[in-house]
Amino acid sequence: MNKLGISEFDNVSKQTIAYYDSEAKVYDAKRYGSKRGQKAELFHKKILDLMFNSELDSSARVLDLGCGTGRLLPHMASKGYELCGLDLSEGMLELARQRLSRQEYAKKIRLELGAITAMPFEYGYFDAVYSILVINLIRDYTRVFQEVARVLKSGGIFVFNVPNLASLYFPGGIYVNLRGRTVTSNVAGHRYSHWFMPRECKTELKNVGFAVEDVKGQPLYLRLSDNCNPINPSGLGMFLSVSLYIKARLRCR
Repeated sequence: MNKLGISEFDNVSKQTIAYYDSEAKVYDAKRYGSKRGQKAELFHKKILDLMFNSELDSSARVLDLGCGTGRLLPHMASKGYELCGLDLSEGMLELARQRLSRQEYAKKIRLELGAITAMPFEYGYFDAVYSILVINLIRDYTRVFQEVARVLKSGGIFVFNVPNLASLYFPGGIYVNLRGRTVTSNVAGHRYSHWFMPRECKTELKNVGFAVEDVKGQPLYLRLSDNCNPINPSGLGMFLSVSLYIKARLRCR
């Protein structure tokens, strides 16, 4: 095992690190610099306010799992939480440090380099964990759920999203799953990725002690709206939900 707790033979994790270290300096501009990207960022914040922030006390300890460049940390810091951001890419974390250095609440946010399959935190340390655009990039996502359950307090909440294989975009999802990697790449190559059927996550969450409380969909027409709301992913809503946002609560130990 290396300093991140990743096996030296885990080529998927090593490739993910290489990808994001290479992508770090252009990541925010490429993903969130356009009008489409800004709409996606607004949607992510709205999801967190609806599914996450609505019930947390301002004194809560909160983990941003796979925080990347820290783009969501300022929004979360405005709620008063004691925040920690964890990521396996030093390149992405360096951008997060630069972003937070300009904020008055930077001292309340801790950034850690580490693998989300082997987190450097104590048992039951956090009140809540969120993870946006991350779980689908981890091959052993069941291990991630186990680790989240370990670092959460009883009754703690976990909000995350995954791409929905049952959506209108299922041909693309099947293609990604067959390849075991994203369609797009950078100079470091491709990343691993997996699209999920709706029950995949629910079953694994239950196995490690979580109860799913809510699921919301990201509509495929997000790019057409300046203030898009999440939809109910049932019936036609499932077909129209390109991504699923899941809220789970850790049952009392």
